[in-house]
This record gives sequence, C-alpha cells and structure tokens, in this order.
Amino acid sequence: VSYYRFTVEGFNPNDLAYIIALSIPVAIYLLQQATRAWHRFIMSITIGFGMLAVILTASRSGLVVAVVGLAYVFWSQPSVVKRTIYLFILVVLVFFVVLALPGQVVGRLAELFTMVSQGDFHERDEIWASALTAFRDVPILGAGTGTFALAVERVLGEQQAPHNVYLSLLLELGVVGFFLLFLIQFYVVSQVLILRGREFSLWVTIIMQLFLIGMIANWEWRKQYWFFISLAAAQLQILGPMGYLGIMRKARND
Repeated sequence: VSYYRFTVEGFNPNDLAYIIALSIPVAIYLLQQATRAWHRFIMSITIGFGMLAVILTASRSGLVVAVVGLAYVFWSQPSVVKRTIYLFILVVLVFFVVLALPGQVVGRLAELFTMVSQGDFHERDEIWASALTAFRDVPILGAGTGTFALAVERVLGEQQAPHNVYLSLLLELGVVGFFLLFLIQFYVVSQVLILRGREFSLWVTIIMQLFLIGMIANWEWRKQYWFFISLAAAQLQILGPMGYLGIMRKARND
C-alpha cells in the first residue's frame, strides 16, 4: 500500500491496473463460452475481483480502461433485458464497493472528473506539447531510441517520461518509425474488422483499451502491449473464414 494505492511491491499501480483491465473482457468472453458451472464460477470471480483490484490501485486511467473492458458485456449481449439486468447489478455493486473503500481511494478516483474538465491530465499536456516542439528538430529519423527524456529536457527544462506511446515513438524514431507503428496497428485493425460475432466485439474492445493505454502510459516496452497486438493479428488466421476454425466449420457444413 502506497498513499492508499494498493499494488504489488515494486510494481507501478497504473501498470498493474492496465494489465488487470485487459484481462476483464477476456474473462467475460470465456464466461460467455463456458459450458461447465465451475468454469463460469471461476470467470465470474475473475471479473469481480479484477474490477475490485483495479479500483484498489486508485489508478484513474486504469479505471477508465477497465470500464471500457467491462462495457464488452453490454454490447456483446444482443438481449436488451439482459443488458438492463447487468447494468442494474453493476450499479448496485459499485454503490456498495464505494461505501467500503477508504476515502482516500475514492477521492483520488473522483479527481478524474476534474482532470477531464480541465484538460490537463495531471500536467501531462505540458510534456506532450514539449515533445511535439522537440519533434520539429528531428522529424524524419527522430532523436534516437530511449532519448525522449533528454529531448524534452531541452524544451521543458527537466526530464520527463512520455506518458504516451505514440508521442514517444514519434519523437524517438521520427516519421519513419511512427509510420511503421501505424502500419502494424492498421494491419491489426483490418484483421479484426473481418471477424464476426463475439470475437469481433472482444477484439474491438481490447483494441480500444490498448489505444487508451497508449495515449496515457509508457507501454511501448511492455510485453503485454505487444502480446495483445500480436494475438489480435492472429485471430483472423484462426477464426476467420480462411482460418483453421473457419475451414473446419465450412467442412462440417458441407
């Protein structure tokens, strides 16, 4: 516990919240696919305790990412009645959780509304503006890998972490490196858009989560970030019409 932010020792509370948040839509998907009672029980526990763990980290951005992941349960569910039931259960649970949480945690999470209304995102806007200014000096090839803090120091007067995957790569690798990142993510999105049903909903949700994380965190070096991007790209090869499962379904129908 650090400043009423619960986390694993030596692990950034925000990073922990992001990792758990990414697991939430996956657990919901597995819950929907489960045929055995004990599987459904495990996935339900994972979702509930996952949300609680995110809240206890007191990570404001992590909470936003988790809510996006939790929204998967609504837009992957065609029944309006079930959506309403899920929403009611969620509201009741949130009410009781807020009552049980330490006031410091609730207060920190409540600052999210102030940050959004003021548009400063805990002064990160100054870092981002400095990064764009520094980028003008090295637009093609960038300042070099791992030099973001040094590059913004010349503008901002102090070294700062980027808190943004896209600006970090733009400044460090220039237009060339940023274009390669764009190609990778464009390919992933194009693969996901071919999917159908719950798989489509699942991966659109995860891509939205990854985009949010990329906008507010230093995750370009995190294995989890690239793991989910790679997994999303592989989905079409497994689930698509010409993928293994797609061919197997077609063979059974024939």
